[in-house]
Amino acid sequence: MPTIQELVENYTPPVAGPVQKDPEALMKEIMNTPLFMDRLPTAEDAEENETLAAIQSLVYDGNPDEIATNFKNQGNDCYKQKDYRNAIQYYNKGLQAKSDNRILNATLLCNRAAVNLDLGNYRKVLTDCAAALRLDLSNIKAFFRSTKALLALDRVDEALDCCDLGLSREPNNKALQSLRVSIVKRKQEMEEMEVKRKQKEEKRREEEEKLAETIKARGVRLVTFKRPTNDDSDTEEPSLSKPSYINQNLDPSHRVTLTPSGLLTWPVSFIYPEHSQSDLIAAFAEDSTFGDHIDFMFGEDQQRPSWDKEGVYTPGRLEVYVETTPTEVGEDVKLLRVGRDLRLAEVLALPKVAVVDGVARFYLVPRGTEFAKRFRRRYKSKSGAKGK
Repeated sequence: MPTIQELVENYTPPVAGPVQKDPEALMKEIMNTPLFMDRLPTAEDAEENETLAAIQSLVYDGNPDEIATNFKNQGNDCYKQKDYRNAIQYYNKGLQAKSDNRILNATLLCNRAAVNLDLGNYRKVLTDCAAALRLDLSNIKAFFRSTKALLALDRVDEALDCCDLGLSREPNNKALQSLRVSIVKRKQEMEEMEVKRKQKEEKRREEEEKLAETIKARGVRLVTFKRPTNDDSDTEEPSLSKPSYINQNLDPSHRVTLTPSGLLTWPVSFIYPEHSQSDLIAAFAEDSTFGDHIDFMFGEDQQRPSWDKEGVYTPGRLEVYVETTPTEVGEDVKLLRVGRDLRLAEVLALPKVAVVDGVARFYLVPRGTEFAKRFRRRYKSKSGAKGK
């Protein structure tokens, strides 16, 4: 074990020099130095940082005009760097300085409007520019920025008025002159668009009227159903009041249309109640027969429906039925049989048949099955529209 004397003789003092700090602690210290700050300091920052507190005291040192001007300049620097968040905060602080200089306050408002213009906050632009012009009517930039915001909002008439007011004060202002050309061009575009919109609307209205007249001439009855107010009820009652437009709430590809040759095509639903299945025929021509569609859909060369396990859904066995639609409240719903050789127009023209909610509905049931018997027994009458 070495003696104290030996320890003293062998001791080598550490080399003097800088001690390496923890990288995170070093970065935090740097970012808290005012020169390197990437954000506006808070009151808490100033309380914890003596250097920052001293600098902030200098910022607020002076009369309101000097303080507001200082914040305006700092805001301008941030705006040039596209640091919009801090630019707005500096302009806010400049306005909070409560300077009596109307022109200075108008400039702060107008500069804040410039930031919001770049950000697309057009209504804030209009608010600040209006306030700036109340303080200084000679502020041409306020006219310019108001005009740009109004144009961006497609308020072209107001934009033109605002631009002309600015030009009345500074007729040779190139920026306003150029902006006015853009406004006039946009105004013409919007007027042309409005003309086309009105023409399209007029054409649509004429087509609807012609369609309605054709439907009426065919003797087709249209009915809408109103839902019961009691949510617990699963029944519907037919509305015998004026029906809504025939194509209301229908998909554009599933609507009754009038062809150029004057032929109506209807959306028709084939319902298979035994299996709770259905098919929607988007365009069933009124001069087509039910047999035409049944042969096409269930012919021998067609793939059988997966739910037709017994193979009874064939053209030779399928019967078509349609429910009557009451013409007055309390009238019973009956079941009519539709012959396969009947055309759609003939069936829809029957007094007791109606197109409900824009879609003609027909039930297809295979003849000779127990389900067919039960299905017919649900109704009180078996009269029908006969065919071959």
